[in-house]
Amino acid sequence: MASILDIGFLQNFSILFPFLLVLVLVYAILSMSILKERRALAGMIAFLLAIMTLFSQVVIDIIGRMTPILVVFFIIIIFMLMAFGIFGVKPETLLSSGPYHKHIGWWTFIILLLILIGSITSVFSERGGVPGPGATGPYIGNETQLVGTGAEGTQQGAFFQTLFNTKVLGMIVVLLIAMIAIQRLTIEE
Repeated sequence: MASILDIGFLQNFSILFPFLLVLVLVYAILSMSILKERRALAGMIAFLLAIMTLFSQVVIDIIGRMTPILVVFFIIIIFMLMAFGIFGVKPETLLSSGPYHKHIGWWTFIILLLILIGSITSVFSERGGVPGPGATGPYIGNETQLVGTGAEGTQQGAFFQTLFNTKVLGMIVVLLIAMIAIQRLTIEE
């Protein structure tokens, strides 16, 4: 069944999301801790690590496997902070100055570490384990296949078929809604 919100076409851009995630996280960590005064160097290191991420299909699969779980985890944290806020507890009390802030930090670190280990284990067990030396497979070398394009008329017809595909239209609608939402949320009044 065709749906206007079919976002299966976004899977073709799945390599972009790990790149941006590594770029933003590494830059944030470096610019807030080690390289506070040298943000340009932090940006360059983050960009190089993000580029290096693109060359490893294993890392892309691990990031793709753990990203939805991390999103759900952070949504649960936000809802818990809102629930504590309903009862009058401020988030600053829980996260920075209260008697439980060390425990919350450790539990968060442990849960994030378990998500990372679970994602790594899941990706490698799905592919039959860690490849040994001299092994070949989908993670060892990038083998590309060239597909013939055919005659000029079939290219134009295929272009319009792709453009008006339900997955492409669904992706366009979702991206337009996201763009409008971001624009509305960032308006300064």
